[in-house]
Amino acid sequence: MKIIRGKKALITGAASGIGRAIAIALAGEGADLYLIDIDEAGLELTAREVAGRGIEVVTAVCDLREPAQISAAVRALLSRWDHLNILINNAGVLFYGPTHLMSDEEWDRVMSVNLAAPIQLARELLPALLRSQDAHLVNISSIFGLVSSRNIAAYQTSKYGLIGFTEVSCRFLKPVYVADTLYPELEITALIPQRTTGVVVMAARIHNQRAELVLAGEHKYLLRKSAG
Repeated sequence: MKIIRGKKALITGAASGIGRAIAIALAGEGADLYLIDIDEAGLELTAREVAGRGIEVVTAVCDLREPAQISAAVRALLSRWDHLNILINNAGVLFYGPTHLMSDEEWDRVMSVNLAAPIQLARELLPALLRSQDAHLVNISSIFGLVSSRNIAAYQTSKYGLIGFTEVSCRFLKPVYVADTLYPELEITALIPQRTTGVVVMAARIHNQRAELVLAGEHKYLLRKSAG
């Protein structure tokens, strides 16, 4: 995607961290934003941060554990926009501790937010994405979706699953629909290139609330935010 200005983008987990950084970067490039998070106060802070840049900014408080709330957010988006160019599934949660000590609620929370919600959003928004003819699905995964570790079994399971869903999406929907996976480092100060989807190679960096996503090959830029 060479031109960002005027594109429509949905970002989950936009109230803080990487989600807010991506929102700021996309706003700087002139994209209209639909921002989702469960944190209403943080969401409003992000909206104020990107206001005044000549773009449309819409916020939706949504609990991604609840499929009905996700569907309501999608309906609200489609009532405003007839298409979507960029879907960024960024929201994620983590439980640290032995698997056998996790409650069913704790396990379900991680799997719902990290895996079921991104899949539901992609499926429900697929017609709107395909109408744009240059759609990008970006799923924020983790290095722990590639290598194993201790005491984060639900988190790792969700991230492995998200990578699998991204790969499948990429293969059956290309070339008009590009699916990419990003891998934040533990400190969440940088996103590093770790995987090729078969369509593009992505490198990305997040630092000091700034974001840069650079695509190699045919799709030159998804978004770009210069340091400084």
